[in-house]
Amino acid sequence: TGHNKPAVFSNAVCFAVDQNYLPFAIFVANQILEKETSRDFDIVICIPDLNMAPTLWLDSPIRFCALSTQGVDEFPVDHLSLAAYYRLFLPHAFQHEYQNIIYLDADTYLTRAFLSEFLKKIPTDLVIAAAPDIANICLDCNLKMPEGHKKHLQNYLSRYESKKHIYRNSGVLIINTENYIKRNCLERILETSVENLNK
Repeated sequence: TGHNKPAVFSNAVCFAVDQNYLPFAIFVANQILEKETSRDFDIVICIPDLNMAPTLWLDSPIRFCALSTQGVDEFPVDHLSLAAYYRLFLPHAFQHEYQNIIYLDADTYLTRAFLSEFLKKIPTDLVIAAAPDIANICLDCNLKMPEGHKKHLQNYLSRYESKKHIYRNSGVLIINTENYIKRNCLERILETSVENLNK
């Protein structure tokens, strides 16, 4: 619904945060700016209201966009905030600006430059991709951990396995906007969410 500057590139690394996570998103965005010296993608921070963007950062290379999301107020939040749902709307919000979006949670930490090269390798038929959660990796590799912690992870993942789902971490997503929209991903995700609100 508004932005501080237009899109420059055809791909973007996006954050979608509320007021609480905005400082962390700016921190990670600044990490990207420092590490990706020959950047050929936009860095976008989506927030509910453009007035939340700190004046100090408005002239930086970071693009701030107001993201209006209707209908998520009734969604379960539990350990999440409502802003956790905003990432689902990014392909629709940017369908005319970005071909691919790498979505990052505000608690990610980049140790080196790789995003420009990675974006060049995304297959054209990709719809959406996510990484296994660290919980999957810990259990699959049989890493040594306290028994109580191991039991907690097993119980957590078994909820998904019982429904024949594979748990993936949504904190890093790769999305092709056109394919995401063609496959009705947003509608299917929201429908599943509404049908399973009690779960």
